[in-house]
Amino acid sequence: RCPFCKGYGKIFDWMKEDLPASDDWWLIKDGETCPKCDGQRLGVIAQNVILGDHSGRELSLPQLLSCTPDEVIQFLKDLKVEDSKKPVIESTVPEIIQRLKFMENVGLGYLSLDRETSTLSGGEAQRIRLAGQLGSNLSGVLYVLDEPSIGLHPADNRRLLNSLRRLLKNGNSLLVVEHDQETIEQADFLIEIGPEAGIRGGNLVSIGKTNASMNQEPMVAENNSSYEFHTFFDKKRKAVPKGKKNKKSENWLRIKDAKFRNISKASVDIPIALLSVCCGVSGSGKSSLVRGVILPKVKESISENKTKSVCPLGTLFAGNLFSQVIEVDQKPIGKTSRSAPVTYLGTWDRIRSLFAQLPQSKVRGYGPSTFSFNVKGGRCEKCKGNGKIKLEMNFLPDSYVSCSSCNGARFSPEVLELKWNQKNIAEILALTMEEASRFFEFDYFLHNTFALMTETGLGYLTLGQSSPTLSGGEAQRLKLASELVKSLDRSKYSRRQKAKPTLYILEEPTIGLHHRDRMKLFRLLRRLVDDGNTVVVIEHDIDLIANADYVFEMGPAGGLKGGKCIFQGTPKELLASKKSLTAPFLHKFNS
Repeated sequence: RCPFCKGYGKIFDWMKEDLPASDDWWLIKDGETCPKCDGQRLGVIAQNVILGDHSGRELSLPQLLSCTPDEVIQFLKDLKVEDSKKPVIESTVPEIIQRLKFMENVGLGYLSLDRETSTLSGGEAQRIRLAGQLGSNLSGVLYVLDEPSIGLHPADNRRLLNSLRRLLKNGNSLLVVEHDQETIEQADFLIEIGPEAGIRGGNLVSIGKTNASMNQEPMVAENNSSYEFHTFFDKKRKAVPKGKKNKKSENWLRIKDAKFRNISKASVDIPIALLSVCCGVSGSGKSSLVRGVILPKVKESISENKTKSVCPLGTLFAGNLFSQVIEVDQKPIGKTSRSAPVTYLGTWDRIRSLFAQLPQSKVRGYGPSTFSFNVKGGRCEKCKGNGKIKLEMNFLPDSYVSCSSCNGARFSPEVLELKWNQKNIAEILALTMEEASRFFEFDYFLHNTFALMTETGLGYLTLGQSSPTLSGGEAQRLKLASELVKSLDRSKYSRRQKAKPTLYILEEPTIGLHHRDRMKLFRLLRRLVDDGNTVVVIEHDIDLIANADYVFEMGPAGGLKGGKCIFQGTPKELLASKKSLTAPFLHKFNS
């Protein structure tokens, strides 16, 4: 490995103390590419070991690792070696080729072998582990997979299903947690948990072989919700604005000659104040275009207030039409147990103020801070307002037990004596969003905030639920709802000066969502658009693609064979596209 970067390929601040004082290492920023190995991670000797094939092509190990699995396979099949070394090649190369083919089988043929794992999506990382298991040839193993179809285009999903069948043929068992309809249809045995989420779920709704379980009542309800979905969007879809060819038109956000990763001179026009979807097969350059080019360029245009922004990534027009650009991802909204939905939504301060206005609070000199579990005053000091005590376990994960002093209520007995409408502060935190919307009907902001949460399918969450316990999909919908919460006061006081709209960017928001929950998410996105904002979604879900206002597709394939915009237009126009790999699945949806 490289002795300077210790095989990381980058120089970090914690390494600099061990580096020679003769060079200007202190000038290198934290995380920059190592100047000695150029990010190749290997020392001088390892970098200069060369392999050649019969066509005269010569590659070092870093050069070979920068190739895709298919390119490596073609190179290894044509290796030029001496006769004395052929036994070594014959015993190792077939095994390498077999494992690389498994990457192709699970839809990861576009990844280079030196790709950093930190840049992979959750679905890509899971499928790499799956490819490793396919190459192990084990039998008699129970594999548990949590939504392996995440991040897969419908065309790639079929290849994944074939790989799962191959595991079954080897004598293994598969237990898959999944919402994807095609995967469910391919199952031999179905177990449905429900009927709804949170405290209304947790029951066994149906169990049995696929044909039997699909004929039960829950599936009939599913079909009804699908009909509701179609009628809802038929009424809501908006027309694409005019002026697409007019470069001065303020109805379009334009990126010209984008260059980033596998994208080469791609140009895209995105309509303002509409719901646009970026689709395409896995690795075609969707995230690279939207998150790698459009997101930073719009931020730059807003900060510099420039209509035209030029840089090596490409040229952006009309980026300053927005007040801000927000990327709504699935990262946790808080990393500590003190963070909760009620604090993230900004409603906790108002609730604490209500308790501070009680006559008993004023007599005792209690202010809003007394009703906070983060500071001294009214919280339980034994657990510091956490409600739980952490027990550190040697060689095992930490364990938590309910606080014996407050019994998990977080507050002191004196504070818990005070009640608003027959409920103390701890009982308020235990309310679900749905219950809280009814409890706070007298307060415009609180009632509408919690009603909005219920509308988006999160009515089962409690106000005080620990943020780290939320799933990625729940966290993302909570972030979207919090953006709509900001517009509540604007809708009440409409005379306020209207600010510039916001550009929202989401990557696969339907991950982990049941069809019924996806409908609620779609309504949420539509409300953002109705407020005058622009929403750009990177998505494989055919439902969302079919009901978007505008679609642009990257392709035609993944990796180096992608990076081009092969279609721009409405979903109806996409049906007529012969280049699109999404169109055939859209035809199936329409039928």
